[in-house]
Order: sequence, then C-alpha cells, then structure tokens
Amino acid sequence: MQNSYLIRHKNCGFFDYTQEYKEAREIIGMPLKRASRGRTKGGKGSTGVVQCTNCGQTVPKDKAKKVTSKLNLVEHTLAKELRAQGAYIASPTVLKHYCISCAIHFKILKIRSADNRRKRGKLR
Repeated sequence: MQNSYLIRHKNCGFFDYTQEYKEAREIIGMPLKRASRGRTKGGKGSTGVVQCTNCGQTVPKDKAKKVTSKLNLVEHTLAKELRAQGAYIASPTVLKHYCISCAIHFKILKIRSADNRRKRGKLR
C-alpha cells in the first residue's frame, strides 16, 4: 500500500492525499499556485532548515535556492603566470543558499506568469 496521508480541511472533513491530484482539488476547491507547492520534498514530511546567505532568514532546505560558485583565491593575471610555470591553483567551490525573496532580488529566479509557473525546467 502507498503511503497514505489524511489531511483535514475545514469544509470537507478528512480526505486521503493519495487520491488523484485533480480529484483532491475538486474536493477542496482550493487552487494551487504551483504543482510542487514551491518545494522539492514530495511527500517526505519535514526537512531541515538552512539560513539564507544574504539576509539570514531560515528557509526549508528543499525550498532554498542553491547557487554553486567557485572562489578565486589568486588574481587572474597572477594565476595565468603561475599556471604557465606549472603551478596548481586551488579554487574551492562555495554553496550559497538563498530564500525566495533574495533569489528574486539577485535575479536567480524570475517572476513567471500563471501558465509558466506549472512548467518545470531550468529557471536561468
């Protein structure tokens, strides 16, 4: 048997969450803005929290937008000369977590129309 989650709604009482998505929407009558409800956890329950790199707000780990970037420890012209001499220059990767409002501010996310919100894929 699949995992069954009972959800209580103020007008309808309890209903089984494993029903078809459209049937559940008809029972409740509440539209969802996004198919994933803005998270990637699926039916896992709760996930841990991380802090936004910019503002410090606590955000669920699966909802936070993750940006991976490389950190340059040496200036570009000096690094070019060192590489010509055969030196290895480490460039560690830095993982940054952003809340939704900061991700929109830094243009990691774009505000999409109602039709495009349901489409998944690369955002940038």
